[in-house]
Amino acid sequence: MVPEAAASHLDRETCSPRMPLYEAFLDVCCQFLHDPSSRPGYGEKAWACLAREGLTKELVARTPIGLLGDCASMRARLVERGFSSQEVREAELAADPRLPGRLVGPIRDAQGQIVAFWARDPEDQSPRFLFKGDWKRTTPAIGLDVALPVVADGSLGLLLVEEIFDALLLQALGFSGVAAIGGPLADLTATRWEAMAAMGIGCVTLAPKGGRSANRMLETALDHAYAARRAPAVLVLPPEAWGEFRSINDLVRRGGLEWLGSALDRGVVHGYDQKARRMLARHRDGSVWTHSGKLAAWNEAVRFYHQRTRAGVEDLDEFFVPPIAAELGIRWDRTRFCPADRPTPSGVEAETPDLSSPPEQTKSRLPEGYCPIHRCDPLRCFCFD
Repeated sequence: MVPEAAASHLDRETCSPRMPLYEAFLDVCCQFLHDPSSRPGYGEKAWACLAREGLTKELVARTPIGLLGDCASMRARLVERGFSSQEVREAELAADPRLPGRLVGPIRDAQGQIVAFWARDPEDQSPRFLFKGDWKRTTPAIGLDVALPVVADGSLGLLLVEEIFDALLLQALGFSGVAAIGGPLADLTATRWEAMAAMGIGCVTLAPKGGRSANRMLETALDHAYAARRAPAVLVLPPEAWGEFRSINDLVRRGGLEWLGSALDRGVVHGYDQKARRMLARHRDGSVWTHSGKLAAWNEAVRFYHQRTRAGVEDLDEFFVPPIAAELGIRWDRTRFCPADRPTPSGVEAETPDLSSPPEQTKSRLPEGYCPIHRCDPLRCFCFD
């Protein structure tokens, strides 16, 4: 049985002379996966891998996933379909000796055209994934051809996961508004964020995996989004929102889409909240704050706040400031953009300093560690940078 999605590939109109060859390659791979007489060992390992990912034969039938057998046989099958030996050779679709036995799937652009392929080792040996084609230059995520019709109007946000097979499972179950990064969160460059915004995606919910590097990867992805000239609003479903489950895949397999919906309803937080918490965690010594750590966190928060406000961002007071102020023990007066409990340091005149004079001149007349602009403790002055 050939998956319905794969069987329909060859009927699509194409805009590039090579696209029919890509579609034919995928179709042959899909047929090979569902052929019980496929090369011994390949099929068993492939289906075992799919089962571990929660993809039953019924779900795979809705999903464009194939299996590549012998490279020479693949080239011969493509020639049988009317492509010249030169076309097949130049496409290099079956040239890598690491490909036989790997699960294969398409990477499509926003118009549904195949621009690349992924190939996964069913036993997850290194390299776990191979990619054919410079797909990141033309499409910012895998699965957007399915997700865009659902999310492009802005009424729904895009759920963005790291793992390709997590996105495939959700889409096979009927959750269309999901796509995969195809790598770690840190791979989400500013260019990819800008491409998503250009496609009309107004909001993205990141669903990172857990692990020791999760915080660093998440903060890098957020920094890339905030450095982009234009990017969707960013929300985050942190791993702790999954509760007892190890991953979003595990949650969905055990509780279905209903449990995923519940996790999204109760666990999603704003990207600025997560940026603040990751920033604080970097400067905190475990569970203990040192004075120098507080100063460093405060100064970084101030710089980030000013950078984003200059860019016209309006959500910082609602989502970024509260965790910073709460962690560092500061009462916040958002209307004045400075702490409400800022005291006048003892021994310092209360009148407003002459701001036209260089800060160094004012600083020399103040107790060590005090803000030269507002004559206050820098930990209590959000303008201090």
